[in-house]
Amino acid sequence: MTRPLFTALTAAFALCACGPSELTITMNEDNGSGQVGTATLTDTSDGLKVVISVSKGNATGPEAAHIHPGRCGELGPPKYPLEEVVDGASTTLVVKDLDGNLVRLSSLLQSPFAVNVHSAADSTVYVSCGNIQ
Repeated sequence: MTRPLFTALTAAFALCACGPSELTITMNEDNGSGQVGTATLTDTSDGLKVVISVSKGNATGPEAAHIHPGRCGELGPPKYPLEEVVDGASTTLVVKDLDGNLVRLSSLLQSPFAVNVHSAADSTVYVSCGNIQ
């Protein structure tokens, strides 16, 4: 390998987040909701795209969804709001964190985080959750 090519490859690896650029997690039902499915998190040039697809279960309307610190069953307050889940589906582009940094999947994999969906009738009741791991 020639020296310039080796240097270019080394620089490319140094800039790489070196983690997965897409991850699909299982969304498990909570509180007998019947809402199971997946959430797919994908790095894009504009931020982190989050696509939730869950069975409608006993949903009565649009449901709030967030990325929370912690694990399902032990969640902290919401960190990143997501578009409401309507008829089992939601797509959100999470762009920047509070410090202005582009949100990346690799940053969510460094600490425990989870995708969580709240009941339409009572936002304190969780209906579906998946750990980002």
